[in-house]
This record gives sequence, structure tokens and C-alpha cells, in this order.
Amino acid sequence: MSEKVDPKRRKALLITSGVMGAVTVAGFAVPFLSAWNPSEKAKAMGASVKFDLTKLDAGAMAVVEWRRTPIFIVHQTEQAKQNLPKLNEKMVDPALEEGLLRSSNDKFSVLKGVCTHLSCAPKYYPEIEWLGGFCLKLGIKSGLVVSFVHAMVLSLT
Repeated sequence: MSEKVDPKRRKALLITSGVMGAVTVAGFAVPFLSAWNPSEKAKAMGASVKFDLTKLDAGAMAVVEWRRTPIFIVHQTEQAKQNLPKLNEKMVDPALEEGLLRSSNDKFSVLKGVCTHLSCAPKYYPEIEWLGGFCLKLGIKSGLVVSFVHAMVLSLT
């Protein structure tokens, strides 16, 4: 063996080792980082949902799915809109200054149909006095506006 170190060979080995190390790190990093990206199925779940509002009669409700969550689209009747001020004294939170309907279109309500307590989907009962939803597991009523009735948690938030 030679006691003398060849600087050219040492430099070549260092460069080769560095390149091999970088390729190895990139080989492990690319699949790891690409696993953080959402899959096509996840992208489709979070995509916009289109619904034709003209198909919905007054007082009717449609349920569409968005991100595995039921979304209630309710075409409010004139009776339901007139009933909102009557329910105001039962509300814990005050009415908003810009109006009770809290939306730009007062004909339709778009609500996330999940009970805030156990994440169940409440049933819709438009013919009953409060004109809203009812959580069967807890017996909690909800109105078509998102407010608290007495001290109970609303089903529709």
C-alpha cells in the first residue's frame, strides 16, 4: 500500500459519495412527500357540489352529500319566514342587525345537517311549529336559522 494520498482520487470518491447520497435521499423523500398530497378520491370529496334549486318546491328539503356530511337545502315557505320573529324570544343569541335570515337569498337555507353533540343527522319536520330539525338521539329541536333555542344545542350548525 502506498502511504501517499492521491488528491484526485479522494475528490472523485467524495463527489461520487455525495451524488449517491443525494440520489438515495431523493429516492426516499419523493414517495414520502407525495404521500402528503390528497388522493384523487379525497379531492373529489372536497369538490363543489352542484344542485338545481329550481327542482325544490316551497317547504321541501333536499339532502346532498359533501365531504361525507349531509347538507340540507331547504326552500323556505312564507310561513317559515314569518315564523322567525316569533321564535326570537326563544333564542339565546340575539338576532343579527342585518336580518333574521342571515343569507343573501331568503328563499333557501343551506345547512350542515350534523348534530353538534353526537354527529348524527337530524330529521326534518317542516309541518311542526318550530319548522325545523329534530335530533332523535337527544330530543333536541333546531330552527331553520342557526341559533340556540333555550340552552339546548342546535342540531343544524
